[in-house]
Amino acid sequence: MTTGTRLKTRLSTFLSAVREWLPRLSEKPTKPIRRVASLLGVMLLSSLCLMPMTAHSGQRTMLELLKVLRDNGTISQEAYDVLYKTALEETDGTAMERTTETVSPAQDASISRSKDRSATRQVIKDSTARFTSRGLQVESADGDFRFELGGRLLIDAAWYDEDKTRLDNESEIRSSRLSLRGNLWDDWQFKSEVEFAQDGAELKSNYLRYRGFKPLLITLGNFKEPFGLERWTSISETTFMERAAVSGALAPARSLGLGLRSSVRRWSISAGLFGDRDLSRSSGDDSSDEQSRAVTGRVTYLPLRSKTSMLHTGLAASYRVFDEGQIRFKARPESHLIETPFIDTGNIKDVDEVRRFGAEAAAVIGPWSLQAEYIKTETHRNGDNPTLDFSGWYVYTSYLLTGESRPYRHQRGVYRGIAPKRPLNLGGAGAWELALRYSRLDLTDEEVVGGELDLFTLGLNWYPNVNVRLMANYIHVLNVDRPGSVYDGDGSQIFQIRSQLDF
Repeated sequence: MTTGTRLKTRLSTFLSAVREWLPRLSEKPTKPIRRVASLLGVMLLSSLCLMPMTAHSGQRTMLELLKVLRDNGTISQEAYDVLYKTALEETDGTAMERTTETVSPAQDASISRSKDRSATRQVIKDSTARFTSRGLQVESADGDFRFELGGRLLIDAAWYDEDKTRLDNESEIRSSRLSLRGNLWDDWQFKSEVEFAQDGAELKSNYLRYRGFKPLLITLGNFKEPFGLERWTSISETTFMERAAVSGALAPARSLGLGLRSSVRRWSISAGLFGDRDLSRSSGDDSSDEQSRAVTGRVTYLPLRSKTSMLHTGLAASYRVFDEGQIRFKARPESHLIETPFIDTGNIKDVDEVRRFGAEAAAVIGPWSLQAEYIKTETHRNGDNPTLDFSGWYVYTSYLLTGESRPYRHQRGVYRGIAPKRPLNLGGAGAWELALRYSRLDLTDEEVVGGELDLFTLGLNWYPNVNVRLMANYIHVLNVDRPGSVYDGDGSQIFQIRSQLDF
């Protein structure tokens, strides 16, 4: 019975009782006790009929009173039956017998579970679940809550034409990651990523973000320091299988900290205060086993932007202070399957601070794009030890043979993945991309002979759809200048492929 129906029943019973008792109230005063009882009965029935009964204990008391009023003749049997039935329906039915005995704990728990299941079914009914290119999404009807389950899988294989150093052909699961992200009450966002690597699970980006002061975003947790165009771009959206050697060696990766980010028209700015380095200790090639603190920031500007063209510029800086720590810079020849770095400074001790500077530029004109970065680090040491300067750069160009334009995310100042105009599942050929890159890294200064590395990479990418990419990279080691190392003068050639699923 609906709430409206119950209310109508109560009102009808109440009016019938009033019509029945009004003559009694006009009786002679020879029966004052009965007249008072009748008046109290009217008042009681008014409360019974017009007030909602919300608790089981109150319900039982009212049933007892109804029985007393029926037994002493204050109300008729017909009125008693109607009011008793209405009271029973208020309990959601069903578990109470037509008696005034106390409901057992088991019965009460059963009623509660029934209500909980009913509420849960209503929540599920009002929520929306769907599969999209971003993964599984669940959103509440009012839009206050949204959760997305995503992830990626990168499977690599590499073949080596070795020169001076033995290199074994290898294959691996480069990345197997699950991520949960979502919105809470619209103003709050969160993200939690776990990487299932060969050595066990590792934490990646895990943070809580507040965006109630739009366009300002406040982020707290473990995330990438805002430095570098290629470093800040997800590896599932970079043009080549691996980032350039300078990005991996000199740009900071994830750290635990507090960050601020905002974007207005053609500008984006990001800054943060950070503590110790990446919690997983897997991102980036530099490392420190001492406590440190850093302030890092990046600003980008778009002098030109249209639907298929853009010009991007950016600057970044980072200042990290160590508590008498040590740091190490190293790089592989842009192939993750090579475990030993070709150039390596080893552990640099007595470090008190590291300063990093970066400049970046990129352009898109229709299907053609160009990107370049320069990064320099200054490693300051205690005492009379001289400062060490390391630097590197890269430049690359890419061309989308099927006519797409490389998409750009101006809020963060980075590129997004390619979305083919005619995906394979709709009868098209997907998107095809050809790319060339030259990179250089110098890790030699003063008494530290880390080495110099020059690389050339040719890449071919095929995007059957927005979630799948097949990649092939040919890498030629042009020069390794590291006197005293087995890699000095190496000119190896590498061919590697990747199957990528990202959602």
